Amino acid sequence: MYQCLIRTCSYAPVSETENEGEANPETIGTRVITYKDFMDTWSGLLDATTIKDFAAADISLETRHQLTDALYNEIIVASMKILDKLDLTSSQAEDQEEASTSTAEEELGLSSADPLQGVQAKRPRDFQIFINLVDFCKDLLTMKHVEKFECWVFPFTHKLIYFSTDNPLASGFYKLLTVSMKVASRLNYFQGIKSSEATGSPVKVKEETLEPTSSTGQSQKLICYSLVKKFSKEVLVRMKQYRDELLAACLTFVLSLPKEIISEQMLEVIPAIEVTLRLGLSYLPLAMVAMDALEFWSRSLPGHLLAPYYPRILPFLDNFLKTVDQGAEDVNVETNVNFAKNKSGRGRNKLSVRLIRGKKDASPQVSTFK
Repeated sequence: MYQCLIRTCSYAPVSETENEGEANPETIGTRVITYKDFMDTWSGLLDATTIKDFAAADISLETRHQLTDALYNEIIVASMKILDKLDLTSSQAEDQEEASTSTAEEELGLSSADPLQGVQAKRPRDFQIFINLVDFCKDLLTMKHVEKFECWVFPFTHKLIYFSTDNPLASGFYKLLTVSMKVASRLNYFQGIKSSEATGSPVKVKEETLEPTSSTGQSQKLICYSLVKKFSKEVLVRMKQYRDELLAACLTFVLSLPKEIISEQMLEVIPAIEVTLRLGLSYLPLAMVAMDALEFWSRSLPGHLLAPYYPRILPFLDNFLKTVDQGAEDVNVETNVNFAKNKSGRGRNKLSVRLIRGKKDASPQVSTFK
């Protein structure tokens, strides 16, 4: 399973192939293999109960369910092993183009505290696998057998927090944590958790956690709750210096937190929803994240928790309601998400891809909390 997953994720990232197609119109129509070409195969493997050949071979339904469980668990284990072996370290670029661009920006007064400025991956190949693995998990875990993820919420989340702490500039870990939180919310994983119980429970976990846990273990849920709550507070502080795709990934993670955590951290989360709505004016996927979060909160949280913050949130929605005829040209976009363009000026590269290429936009715009 490990080798199969490695091979699936060894092709060029989808975002990179899309950008190359926009930059080189001659390549449009040329078939490029990506991890998506194998998704039907992986999905089919997890549908053992519906495979007719198994029924024809007189393999019992119970055995087919056991096979599906085993395959699902092996996919999770293989994913975590790959993440553990990838070298996602980076270093400051030393080529002349990066140095001259940085000097020019400083002279123009455009220098910023962007932690990714002038940074490039030490092992670009590992970053390619990482990008593909993140997208693979997002596609598979949110669509297939969500109920089977319940016993993996704690070990999967714990390992991702551990990895993200070691590699805070890798946006993929925040994206995977978003997947974990969304699935946990769908499963009501933290339902019934009391803040006092979680606060009083010691957060002691083993470094190697590669096995599913009991889905009904209350102690595991308390530890997971404490880990996520503590880590989300760190992200809320850390992301104030982030921008572009890294900032977008952090905001998406924060807004995907389960309602049990949101209800306790509403005051800290409100600035995140404000920034997300402001950035969403220039990057619609972020706007959708904000709208989905607001809809989820209004549906699942008590009215008295959210109502006091409406005066802060609603003004940000005003700009989305304006049309060209009603003054959209006067919309004040204070910040925007700036995805670095390639040399031709076309398309949008994710920052993770920018790390691979070691290139950056010449005129960045910083997005921070106010």
